[in-house]
Amino acid sequence: MKTDNVLLIVAVIVVLVSIIGAGITYSYINSLNSKLTGLATGWVNLTVESNLAVNFTYDTVDWGSGMVTIGQTDALLDTTNQSAENVTRGNWTGNHVGLVIENIGNGNVTLDLKSEYDNGTFIGGTDGSGPLFRWKIVSNDTAVSCKFSDAGLANNTWKDVNTSGSVGSRICDYFYFEDTRDQVRIDFFVRVPSDSITGARGNTITATIAGA
Repeated sequence: MKTDNVLLIVAVIVVLVSIIGAGITYSYINSLNSKLTGLATGWVNLTVESNLAVNFTYDTVDWGSGMVTIGQTDALLDTTNQSAENVTRGNWTGNHVGLVIENIGNGNVTLDLKSEYDNGTFIGGTDGSGPLFRWKIVSNDTAVSCKFSDAGLANNTWKDVNTSGSVGSRICDYFYFEDTRDQVRIDFFVRVPSDSITGARGNTITATIAGA
């Protein structure tokens, strides 16, 4: 009888130890699982500042000194004629470079162009068909660099320069900034009457931009 009681007590102790051990093991495993399967997040943050800027890559058109050929009523100067002989009925130095504007910023912009002087104030005279001072703006990249605001400009046509207002004419609703499409070229067509204003003649072309 005593032996049976001792065995019973031992059995109870074994069961209790097993239960306690199982509980400890479960608690440890549960704690370990929470450590292994827990979710954590991180955050990386920065701000890229907008930089809107353009630059005249080619900033001068210089025909030098010249005059209308004797016996002619006017002379024509045209930078779209891609040869040194782009002066007709005059002896100015041929120029076929034009002006080139590049978007050197990191965002699309609008582009406005203004001329300081128009036909009459820059050239003057009345002989022949009178003075002309026109520009034509084209993309200077393989890809289209300007979404033109004027259908005439988009169709590669000459337009009289604009001297009005503070910024002149809106040329591009979008002047793109990617390297493959970030340049526009401004060509000029000038008709100089034989009775034009004489002396050195200079004219400033101003580009104005804003975020597009």
